[in-house]
Amino acid sequence: MEHIMKRPSVKEIAWEGSLCLLVVAAVPIMALLGLVLRGAVALAIVLGALLCVLLYPISERFREWFKVQAEIDYQHRGLRLARDVLLYPAHSWARWGKKTVTVGADDLLLSTVGPVEAVELPAPGTHAAQGQPLFRVRHGDRLVEVLSPVSGSVSESNRVLKLYPELMNELPFSEGWAVRLSPDDAIRERRSLLHTRRARAWFENEVDRAIGSNGLASQAAGGTLHRGIDTATWGRVSKMFAQRSATLDTAE
Repeated sequence: MEHIMKRPSVKEIAWEGSLCLLVVAAVPIMALLGLVLRGAVALAIVLGALLCVLLYPISERFREWFKVQAEIDYQHRGLRLARDVLLYPAHSWARWGKKTVTVGADDLLLSTVGPVEAVELPAPGTHAAQGQPLFRVRHGDRLVEVLSPVSGSVSESNRVLKLYPELMNELPFSEGWAVRLSPDDAIRERRSLLHTRRARAWFENEVDRAIGSNGLASQAAGGTLHRGIDTATWGRVSKMFAQRSATLDTAE
């Protein structure tokens, strides 16, 4: 059976031609609009930044999204540090919220322990004093008691870590948080922690100390630091997490 080709009608030809002319004409028009609206684009960027500032304190969903972005804020020898956390000099961190303080372990502690296989979390209502054990992370026979960066009562524990403890390694400063505390004295506790440049300087020093003084290869950092740590080395490194380390007198 022969296939009969249907010839396009005059109306169809006119329509297709008009469409082509419209596309060709749109290119210079869009280019002209781009030049004219440069100021508007800049204004939109500024307004977007202001909107972010307004949303952060009032929207919990926006804060959670913003926290994820903080994961890649800063790295030293492959180990991460979020810019919006305060550090307790025993490798735990605190992020201030409106009423609670979110707490977790830093990337050096977690990378040294290895892929976290189990997390032991305190029950809601438990009171923790600053510098005392708050929660535990375990990999094989390696166990670290993470010290509380602030004093307060546990308002919430991250139950997701019971099923997915590896989140602590993957997203230590967002989804891998461990505990939320209601601080006893928010102002005093906040002042006692390291933040901004002091936190970064202390973190760099601790990473260098862990790698250099224990003969570990610097390229082993970035989530694989545990591979170069034998039993004897672990005995030395684990002491860094058991007590408060010396702070650095670095100006803000």
